[in-house]
Order: sequence, then C-alpha cells, then structure tokens
Amino acid sequence: MTFQRVQQVRVAVPREAVWGALMTPDVWPVVDDAIQRCAPVAEDGTVLDDVAAGETGDLTVGQRIMVVPRAVARGTVHALTAPPARVVEMHEGLRFAWQQDQPGGFTKVTWSLIDSADGRGTVVERRIEAEGPLGSAAGGAAFGGLLDSDLSKVGARLFEMLAEPADHNASRELPLVVIAGGTGFLGNRLAHTLMSRGRRVVVLSRSRRTGGLVPRRQWDGVSVGEWAEVFADPAGVSVVNMVGPRMFKKATAAKMAELRVARLTAARALAQAAQKARRVTGWVHASALALTTDVDAPAYTAQTAPDWAPEAVPGMAALLREWENDAPENAVVVRTAPVLGSGMPGLAGLKAVAASHVRPSVDPWLSWIHVEDWARIVVHALLMQEEQTADAGALQALNDRVVVAAAPEPIRLSEALRLLGSEPGGGVRLPVPAGVMRAAGGLAGLEPGLLLHGVKAETNAVEVVGPVFEYPDFERAAATFR
Repeated sequence: MTFQRVQQVRVAVPREAVWGALMTPDVWPVVDDAIQRCAPVAEDGTVLDDVAAGETGDLTVGQRIMVVPRAVARGTVHALTAPPARVVEMHEGLRFAWQQDQPGGFTKVTWSLIDSADGRGTVVERRIEAEGPLGSAAGGAAFGGLLDSDLSKVGARLFEMLAEPADHNASRELPLVVIAGGTGFLGNRLAHTLMSRGRRVVVLSRSRRTGGLVPRRQWDGVSVGEWAEVFADPAGVSVVNMVGPRMFKKATAAKMAELRVARLTAARALAQAAQKARRVTGWVHASALALTTDVDAPAYTAQTAPDWAPEAVPGMAALLREWENDAPENAVVVRTAPVLGSGMPGLAGLKAVAASHVRPSVDPWLSWIHVEDWARIVVHALLMQEEQTADAGALQALNDRVVVAAAPEPIRLSEALRLLGSEPGGGVRLPVPAGVMRAAGGLAGLEPGLLLHGVKAETNAVEVVGPVFEYPDFERAAATFR
C-alpha cells in the first residue's frame, strides 16, 4: 500500500455497543470530526439521509454508502463527483470494511474490534489504505488522508454516547485528571485517550477557547487563581504537567528563556494549588531525553543526568535539570523521546527529508516512541499511582522515579529515513554535510539539533508500568503513518 494510516484506542464500552454504532452510518459524523455526511444509498441511487439512526439495520456486504469528508472544498467536490462507497467485508461483531473506488485504485477503511484484555472495554482499530495514483503520500490526502482523524477523540465520543448511566456515575467517583498545558498534539491525544477509558479530564490552558470536547479552565501559568478550584474535586485529582511549547522551532536564547519561565513558574503554581487539594492521587511530570552531540556517548538510562554529555541544543540540559527538580517528591518523571504518529508536528518534515533522499553526513541514534505507546505509559503510570494512593492514603512514588518513554529498539537515523521513504533498496542518496543541514534548518526556523543529534536510550517503561509497547520497532510503527 502506498498510503496507510492505522490507529487504535481502548474504549470503556462493550464491543456489542461499539459495533452497533459502527453499523449505523448516520452516527459516524456525530463521533468522527473527519466525516461530514454518511448515509446508505438505495438501489436506485437515492441517498437515504432521512433514515433515523438504527432504522436501516446492520450494514451488509455489497451495501452502498455515501461517505463525504468534512473538508469543505474537497468534501463538496467528492460528494458531487465520487460514486458511493460499498461495504466489502463483514465479520459480525468483529470487523468490517468499506471501499471507495477511484481512478486506477481505491481507498479502503477497515474497522476491527476486540475485547480488551481486562474484559472491561473494547480495543477499536481503524486502518485506512489507499492504492493507485491517489495513494501517494500527497495524493492520499485527496481522500484517505482526509479521513485520518484522531481515533482517540472518536473513542471519547463513543464512551460519551454509549456508556450506561452507571458507567458515567462510576467515572465521577474516580479522580479528576488535570492536564496542565494539554492543548497540543500530545495533550489532546492523552486527554481523549483518558476520556475514552471513562475518565474525567480538565485541561489548564492560557487560551480562552471553549466548546471543545475536553473541558478547559483558563490559567496564567503563574499564580493561583480561580482555576485552582479543580483541585477541590471530591474524588481527588491526578495531575499531568505538560506545560511549555514543543521543541521544533530553532532554540534561540530567547526561546529557551521562554521555555524556562513557562515551565518553572507553572510547576510552582501547580504545587501551590495542590496544597489545597482534598487528595492528590497521581502526578506525572513530562520531561524529555537530553540529546547529545557525542556519537560515542554511552546508553541513556533512567539514571542518566540531564547534563550527562555535550548537549545538542544549547541550554536544554540546564532547563531539564531544573524542570525535573521542580517535580513533587513522589511524582513520576516521564522522559519522552521524539514522538511519532499520524498528525504529529515535525513528522511531515522528517518524511520530506526521507522522500527527498537527502541524507545528513552524520548518522546519530534515533530514540523514538509511537504516540499510542506514549499515551499508554502515562495512563498506566497514573493508574498505578492512583491504586497505591488508595491503599496508602497519600501520593506514592513508583519503584522508579524516572521512566524513559522510548521504544525498546532505537534506530540509526539513516535506517529511519529509509523506512519512512519506503525505499525498496538502498536508493540513490545525496549526503549533505551537517553544517549545510544546520544552516538550512536555521534559515527555515527549525532546530537542526533535533535531526542531526540523538541518543541511544534504554527504556525501563515495561519494568515500571507494565506491558505498553504495541510498536516496539520502527518498521512496525512507520507502517501506521506511512
């Protein structure tokens, strides 16, 4: 397949209920932001928009359906020019697929459901594949790419819609999860993942935007104000501190100063607010790996200090050290490797380098993690802390204070670019001196150190929080967003 996207999410709803929703096409636009319109098509070509949810019965193989993406311009063109899709595969209660034929190829979407390992929910998988001229990395966005919405958000809406009243009541008895600075890609993914599991979430944000799926409280990240009321939740609170912009832009002195102020003042404001909490049940302090210019540096572990080796991004080691020292005593510090996943900022640039066959003359280690595995690490850490707190009556540390959130199999940058570029063989590659790449990155306003330097990290996530890796190797991970 020349275009493929795969996502999974665990939803705290029985498989039968999720299946029933998927079998009702007019529910799709309600739960999925990527879908503008979905309706069965009669044999005479009539689109049955006026059929109420559930009245059409289950979909069957051969059934034609009209699927229109929400993108205004391209969605309208698609609705006017494309033939209906058709159901091509059906395994009752487990898996079904629909396919949209296109000139010289097709786009196929497959939904699979399996009972979660604990028997208290459903693992939902969506696979989008495109073949033919429109299945290229650019052409796939003509239809398949438009359908690649955040599946964890779909899961959150499925729980909201399908959970029984008793399940909603039970969620109110669980601690409220407060995510500070959770409006970016990772924060949204974590919030939706938690909500799909039946957890209540509120995000602390400097933005005044309202009306989204995830509740927000505005704060300034400096002082304790009205936002601190969330810490008075009768069921207690668990905190995830993700404050601060992601490091993709060039790390100027002004940028590092901005990061320092944002992260350190926010950490202290949260600590002050937590003193008023009825009960703090979990605390995850999001940090990062300290990249180095030393290609011969030893392996990076949970015991490695932030200033362990010559730093790749000036000022980052000192910031990480101070940031981690500001975490509460019993917090879990999650040092996150570069995160990969469909829609992740920065991934497009990496894929562009891969497709161009331009290669840096240096070949550092790339420690990385798939976004779904990262979310599992954070969720598992919170759940373990909450369980221990319930037994001990106070916030408890895990066995290790630091968790290295990196996949078990780091990879050389050259191999990662080869896999992302889907080169069948070695391909023709143009080596470019690191200095030229660094200058080009600077002119583009990007931080070149994030591409030219790396670290070989050894994860301890499984030892600390249990099985979390669905994507332990880069080739398997890359297949989900190629």
